[in-house]
Amino acid sequence: MRFIHPFIYGNWLISISAGILTAGVSRFYHSEYSLINALLIGFGTLFMYNFQRIVSPAPIKPHPTERYEWSVIHKQTIIITAFVSLVTVAILSFLGILTQMSLITLMFAVILGYFYAAKVPGLEKPLREIPYIKIHLVVFVWLLCCFFFPILNKGHESSTLLPFIVLNYLYLLAVTIPFDIRDIKNDFETQKTIPQVLGAKSAKALSIALILLFFMGSVLLHPELKLNSWFYVAVTYQIVCISRIKKSSPDYLFSGFIDGGILLLGIAYFMQH
Repeated sequence: MRFIHPFIYGNWLISISAGILTAGVSRFYHSEYSLINALLIGFGTLFMYNFQRIVSPAPIKPHPTERYEWSVIHKQTIIITAFVSLVTVAILSFLGILTQMSLITLMFAVILGYFYAAKVPGLEKPLREIPYIKIHLVVFVWLLCCFFFPILNKGHESSTLLPFIVLNYLYLLAVTIPFDIRDIKNDFETQKTIPQVLGAKSAKALSIALILLFFMGSVLLHPELKLNSWFYVAVTYQIVCISRIKKSSPDYLFSGFIDGGILLLGIAYFMQH
């Protein structure tokens, strides 16, 4: 499995997933720039995830994950990847296709992403260490980038937009809970993550319940999804992955299979229209 470590732990897979999800949402809401939106968010995610590794205080962890150890060893690769992806985002931004609101949305997401890992002035700790906020901050940034951004960037709003956003919040929350289960050995007890509060077993059950709630709500909101085989694959795949996770599961199950599964939802949305 080591040959795929740069692809997974170097944040290429999660960036591709973010880009494809953005492309799917762009097409679903008839944005004029599905491809450019996808590239912007894909390379933006690649930059931010690697940049967070650079600016994070990164204390010695009592139970370091395989991903963390890879990041420490390959710090130079992470710096180069962050720089190249930032340059790519800058070039794409100068194409002149961004609306004012979509640009503001991206800048807000960048600020939140930065202070997720770096210490906030006055707080002397990153936002992720504030009790109960870690997972919701991650999900909110994903919503800003993969949902609000493409819709605000010359997408066509509709009466289904707000419930669509809420349902996808549930989906993103569900697929992020497993990462807090993985991190339960390293997160501070004061962070009060969902697995810390409920326990790993109950947190996993909640994750699956949220996926099912997302599925049922989505087919009620958009009945056409009932005929979308990709949508069934996207939901079933994540339920299978989540059901198999444990605190001791190898890191590629989280950073590889669950992160990678997000792109299936993007494909489902893209194929719908």
